[in-house]
Amino acid sequence: MRVLFTGCTAIQINSQNRTIQKIDVPASIVDVLRSRGHEVDWRKVTPGEDLGAYDVAWVCLAPINSLNGRAGAMGSLYALSSGLPCVGFFDDWQFPAVFNGMRALMRKPEMLYKYMLVGAAHRGEEAATYFNREEVYAARARLIAANPEAEKKTYIDRYYYQDDDEHVAPYAERLVATAAAFDKERWARGMTPVVPMYAWGDRTGVRKRMPGEMGPIEPLDPSSTIYPTLVGHEPLTPDEKKRTWMLGALMPHDVWLQKKEFAWPVEYMGAKNMVKKYGGERVKTESEVIDRYNQVWGILSPPYPHAGSGWWRSRFMYSAKVRSVLVCDKGEGDPIGPAYKVRMLQVEAMNTRQLMQLADDQAGQLREYMPGPDTFADHCEHIIYRAKQEDRGWTYGG
Repeated sequence: MRVLFTGCTAIQINSQNRTIQKIDVPASIVDVLRSRGHEVDWRKVTPGEDLGAYDVAWVCLAPINSLNGRAGAMGSLYALSSGLPCVGFFDDWQFPAVFNGMRALMRKPEMLYKYMLVGAAHRGEEAATYFNREEVYAARARLIAANPEAEKKTYIDRYYYQDDDEHVAPYAERLVATAAAFDKERWARGMTPVVPMYAWGDRTGVRKRMPGEMGPIEPLDPSSTIYPTLVGHEPLTPDEKKRTWMLGALMPHDVWLQKKEFAWPVEYMGAKNMVKKYGGERVKTESEVIDRYNQVWGILSPPYPHAGSGWWRSRFMYSAKVRSVLVCDKGEGDPIGPAYKVRMLQVEAMNTRQLMQLADDQAGQLREYMPGPDTFADHCEHIIYRAKQEDRGWTYGG
């Protein structure tokens, strides 16, 4: 089949202009589909282009009103309304934000023409956002007239920066209508929902947060795509590991942390906001994340609202690889086995031999659920064939 593979974020549309470096599951999906003989065109879609040559579209979803999701948002909406059979891939655990972003555009269509006046010089003098090109340029001109230094300290950024008015305006009604249909109608037409999940877990925690019109979820396990990143990361010796907790995340977890009492010190790593709040270290690659996990005995896993569903999280594999102990919250790891039911106070009371045994037990119990590369490839193929067979497509006004 000829597959159009696209999405909202820079990673999802195969852009090299990426502000966040993270595991590239979309690339793995593209690679395995190509390895099975499918012609996959992985790119950003421009509203208005003819997509009739494709058999199916795999659309990676993200909040279209977020800075991260804006890169390919308009093209994704256009693809979803093209009449093509579609796969809808939720690759982030905060998937309700995808639906909220669609509703935001439905409520405020002028988002399509949003501009941002960026830079500290405008604060308190001009607004930060505008929904008209002339107004934002006039605001910047006023700043510069009052203070010539503002010319160096401010700039104008179109919110949907890869789609200008020429491509958006003619399709504005269609794009807004697609966002409005996303809650129910698009799924009722048969679009195939896919989420990254391990083979274990109770899916109902995720399913109940999805539209009732949505068909059965495809739980796609990308674990085999991560195997190459684990090469060379051998566990440190027990004497080299610190009795310390490591929390790696892209966002702060204030409420959860405030409820915990730690006997071991806690170290932090992750995104800018996380490090700014708690201190710690920013890391740029997944390899650095694994190295940091390797240096400590304890890995913290903050809660997800759908704990126990098996939503895919790399920290399970990373901690098992380097033989550190992962402590989950609210029963998230319970379905894997008894070794994942351990609590923080229990871990902190263990001697070195007990920590080694627990880390080995966790790695062994997780390994039982690890699929091979062929399983991943088979599932990706099944998904596009299911979409082709079941999705009747959707078009604006059709």
